[in-house]
Amino acid sequence: MDAARYARVTEVFLAVHTLPPGERAVALEQACAGDTALREEVTSLLAHHQEASLFTARATPQGPDAEAALRPQDAPPQRALAALAPLAHGARAEWDEEQRRFLHQRIRVLVLILHLFLFGILLRATLSGAWSKIATLPAAGIASGVTALVGLGLLVLTLRSPSRTTLRRCEIAGLTAAFVVLWSWHHAWLSKGITLASPPSPLLHDLLRSAYWVLSPDGTTHVQTGTTHISTPVGTQWAALAGLYGIIIPNARRRGAVMLAGLALLSAAVVVVAALGNPGLRPYARDNALTCLILVGFFGGVGLYIGLRFQALRRAVFDARQVGQYQLTQLLGKGAMGEVYQARHRLLRRPCAVKLIRADRVQHPEWLSRFEREVQAMAQLTHPNTVEVYDFGRTDDGAFFYAMEYLPGVTLDALVHAHGPLPPGRVVHLLRQVCGALAEAHDKGLVHRDIKPGNIFICERGGVHDVAKLLDFGLVHVEARGEQPLASRLASSPADPRSTPAVDAEGATSSASYHTRAGQLLGTPAYMAPEQVRGHQPDARSDIYSLGGVACFLLTGKPPYERDTLEALCKAHLDAPPPQLRDRDPHLPADLSAVIARCLAKDRGARFQHVSELVAALDALDTSDAASAWDGRSAAAWWRAKAGGEEGAQSALSPEQGAQGALSQG
Repeated sequence: MDAARYARVTEVFLAVHTLPPGERAVALEQACAGDTALREEVTSLLAHHQEASLFTARATPQGPDAEAALRPQDAPPQRALAALAPLAHGARAEWDEEQRRFLHQRIRVLVLILHLFLFGILLRATLSGAWSKIATLPAAGIASGVTALVGLGLLVLTLRSPSRTTLRRCEIAGLTAAFVVLWSWHHAWLSKGITLASPPSPLLHDLLRSAYWVLSPDGTTHVQTGTTHISTPVGTQWAALAGLYGIIIPNARRRGAVMLAGLALLSAAVVVVAALGNPGLRPYARDNALTCLILVGFFGGVGLYIGLRFQALRRAVFDARQVGQYQLTQLLGKGAMGEVYQARHRLLRRPCAVKLIRADRVQHPEWLSRFEREVQAMAQLTHPNTVEVYDFGRTDDGAFFYAMEYLPGVTLDALVHAHGPLPPGRVVHLLRQVCGALAEAHDKGLVHRDIKPGNIFICERGGVHDVAKLLDFGLVHVEARGEQPLASRLASSPADPRSTPAVDAEGATSSASYHTRAGQLLGTPAYMAPEQVRGHQPDARSDIYSLGGVACFLLTGKPPYERDTLEALCKAHLDAPPPQLRDRDPHLPADLSAVIARCLAKDRGARFQHVSELVAALDALDTSDAASAWDGRSAAAWWRAKAGGEEGAQSALSPEQGAQGALSQG
């Protein structure tokens, strides 16, 4: 598949892959316009895109065969190969771009070294007084001009990002510049019979004599003097150039060998041409040429070997950053069981955040199956104030991953710590949005269980400021199979949470199912509902309690309770009266304080029974000046004032906030 065909396949795929199946078929026929081959290629890619993900249109499977049903089915070999072709092309394109960036960086390094080397020669000649003796030589003018050109090339490479072809041309130009300077200097010196160096050290001399004996047709060697032994200074400089080239510049094995062989032959040509012009050097031309070939070949070969090994390691690292259809670009954070990365979809080029859950770090295998079902349940959420989950799957090495939208913004926790408590109107504005996200989750039988300021993000989306996003469903509780949503169970629900048995996501009753096996609480103690502290079954009203705690933090800068120990903090959630916000800040509206106090009631029956009731109570505050003092203009003005300030651009899964929830379980 050529580049034009691949671009067309990608264009059609991007246009139809998000459509419902019925509309997709019609749109695909229209986009292909009778091109049967194009339709088949896009259809294969769509099939692979669906099979590569564990998200499908079918309902979440139940029963003993649930785990087996969740695994993607193997595609027939020919179909799989056809479907993988565009993705393989995309992977190659990613690697080619990675190679181009790396080649650009390394050529800049090599050009910088070359420039410093040439400038150093001129500076040394000037400081030593030798410049006056060699200034009339053509080599001096050549060296000065090439040094200036190399410096200009370095400036261009620093300011621009050229294509790979242009970079390879720059590579050839740099080597040519080095060859011209070295050739001109060496030819000028040798043709005039100038002594370049003293004889080599005894050890090197003995090694070279042995090499001459092996390579000499008649087994003879020559003992050279400082005047006639010209190969060591010439060969050493060319060997240094060859070694640096082999190590620094990425090359395929064959291309690197050809380039280094050329350098070795050029170094030998220098002494051969010098011997032709200097009769005193002719008896030693063969030995000097062999010395140059040995030095340049050896050091160039070692450099090429090191460079190839480094290339293999880079490719291994690059392959390790491929997770399904995603290219990992930056590590955002680490947790107990995995990492969080900024990533990019290979075909869509859409930025996202990927949580990678290492199977070997999960202490309890049953957690994996529950995690798998919970992520699929979370994929049902479509509310604009819930972080969107794009994909979920398992890598070849058994690691789980899921991809979600990447949000530039700041968490409420970081916002309050940086700027202090928020105005009441802004708090009401944000609470309404979070309530919308929770309403959808609760109606689908999902209880978040970890509502806290660090799991609520505010950002700018589509030109709208102060958009709240509910994050990190890593501790989500899926209501037991066959259990009705909370709204239809409230009439028969016991008022005392102590009398409600705990039912986990597997449908098993357990009085401690909401604690880890080590006895640790699941959730954030500062915002945990009393029933969670007791280990009883949470429901929608538990999230409402936690959201009331978040509101308390946003208005006062402090959570509902602050204690020195975890035990004291849990006891406060169980027994201490709800905090009076007006005692902390007398300027807070009384009606807003009353709404939050009801959210923080110990008895679930005394709280708002559904987030829709909480939204209605917040709407009733609209007539107060404090509650209506924040709107879209206020938000936009605040973000403009803070642009480039402390928050910067953070991810919804930043190292501080994003790597805590699902990754810290177990």
